[in-house]
Amino acid sequence: MEGLEIFRRQFLLTLHDNFDLPWEKRKILDYNLFYHPELEFEHVIKDETELYLLGFLFDYENPEYSNLQILESLSAEKSFTDFLEHLFKYSGHFVIIYKSKDKLLLLNDAVAQNEVYYDTSFSAVGSQPKLLSKVIPVLPHTEPMASKFYSSQEFLMRKEYIYETIHAGNIKHLTPNNYIDLKHKAVSRFFPLNPIKQISIEEASFQARKMLKGYLKAASLRYNITMGVTGGYDSRVLFLASLDLNCKYYVSKLPHLSDKHHDIFIPKRLTKAHNRELTVITEREDIDEQATQILNASIDFPRPSQKLGHYFDNQIILNGNLSEIARNCFGYNNNVKPEDLEFQYGYNNNEFVCEQYDKWLKKNVPLFSEMGYHALDMSYWEERMGVWAAKAKTEMSALGKIVYSPFCSHKLLITLLSTPRKYRDRHNNKLYNLIIKDFSPIAARIPVNPTFRNSIIKFLKKLKIYNILWSSAGNPVIGSFRN
Repeated sequence: MEGLEIFRRQFLLTLHDNFDLPWEKRKILDYNLFYHPELEFEHVIKDETELYLLGFLFDYENPEYSNLQILESLSAEKSFTDFLEHLFKYSGHFVIIYKSKDKLLLLNDAVAQNEVYYDTSFSAVGSQPKLLSKVIPVLPHTEPMASKFYSSQEFLMRKEYIYETIHAGNIKHLTPNNYIDLKHKAVSRFFPLNPIKQISIEEASFQARKMLKGYLKAASLRYNITMGVTGGYDSRVLFLASLDLNCKYYVSKLPHLSDKHHDIFIPKRLTKAHNRELTVITEREDIDEQATQILNASIDFPRPSQKLGHYFDNQIILNGNLSEIARNCFGYNNNVKPEDLEFQYGYNNNEFVCEQYDKWLKKNVPLFSEMGYHALDMSYWEERMGVWAAKAKTEMSALGKIVYSPFCSHKLLITLLSTPRKYRDRHNNKLYNLIIKDFSPIAARIPVNPTFRNSIIKFLKKLKIYNILWSSAGNPVIGSFRN
């Protein structure tokens, strides 16, 4: 399978010129930039700075701004640090190549939803290892632990990479908040830049609502937008931020869900209370064989694709992913160990996984502590959302569907994380409760995920004994309440 039906919305930057797909091409110093025709592209030059954008950006303060206008604004910054601080205000899924007199850098969006992989010689950078393999050899691991893990049934079932490692020994995954320095053949962290300043949940609610409404309006000015609604926090916040827009709403009813399931009756109640129409999509568990063939040709270790139908044609799909970064999904442990992260991600005594998380902790926790960020929040940001959520978007892109998470913004995430962690609980999030109430008192009276399990957890937290049960000396102990 060749041509434009594979590697959709992907890019390749390489020193090699043996790429054989009918894509657009640009020359950047010694590198060749190839990109699929469906992937948005803009290029600006301002004095000695050149910027290349692959993907899309939204400006909440100026929703009418195009990708080109945003890129022109960014190009006016005199230093890379100023450029970064300016970039943080935008939301989007993108890759930017930054070229100046002494720099050639590549970075992606706040939570790396536009995936980037690079070979260890820095001769090729692209959206997928399978794409890199068209210009360079993909070599196996020489380290026994890595080789064992990436050939294990556990990996082949999950199909999720660990930290910066992948199944190939000579290719790495660019993790969120890092950039590739192509001139010096190195990867460096660029976030956090400054210490976080604590703010009240009232201030955070005001700022977050303003940003979300602006990002959604910007998206609606460029695309037809549709949004899934569930019984949880994240989609509710987005739903309320979209009420002034022409947005379609749906809920996916999987075969095992009854009409009484909270992810079915809560969306119906929520949309009815705000006079919005809700489409119930009855999803079947049939595998779409044609889509699966495209996925297998386009990305590495894809999950099988179910039939999507025509509801999502000519739409950009909005979802609440990445919002979970601000909801303490990993609890309150302040002395995080590799084994704790291994547990949180669902592994059990896996030596390779622990080794990689140990590397991540040792390399990053001193900076996080200095800047006022919690290791568990940042792990969820960079490992969970930077791998699991990003892969889901890559899979949809390969099928020609754009999924956009408005929470993919440094400024928005910083704003949410600037509030005390005790107000950002996973099950009773006072910050999100306030955001919902400030958006709509009606919505605040509709319960969030009203399950028996969640009721028990909220009761235990009210008694202030949940954390004792959940964690003993920093080690989670109750399997029935695992996140």
